[in-house]
Amino acid sequence: LCLELAASLRVLGRSDETRKILERAQPLAVADADKAKLHYHFGNLYFVSGASARALESHSEALVSARRAGLAEYECRALSGLADVHYMQGHMVSGHTQSEECVGLARQHGLADVVASNLPAMANLRYLSQGPAAAREIRSAI
Repeated sequence: LCLELAASLRVLGRSDETRKILERAQPLAVADADKAKLHYHFGNLYFVSGASARALESHSEALVSARRAGLAEYECRALSGLADVHYMQGHMVSGHTQSEECVGLARQHGLADVVASNLPAMANLRYLSQGPAAAREIRSAI
């Protein structure tokens, strides 16, 4: 419940409150599933504050924990976060690779909302990294 509250506060731009909630939840995150969710939310918080190195670290930790826990949705979300960070850092090829992995895994697990929310970014990253070869993805994202 506190992670959902933190996510909502982050969307509302209340970063300080979000950070406090996540920091209080950190010692309670013992299971890999909880760690995956916590690190994912930290990654998002760092991303919006422009702390790309910390966002990369948190999303990487979320990915490892999600894979250990078998949480496909959070594995996809961590991959999406990693793609965003690579984009922020100007690493379009790496971002596209992470984005493709995210969308492929989401399709495999029937996570239509994750697919829909990541197709535009995947198409954009493909265009930025591969130019004209992106036309197919751009059409499918529309």
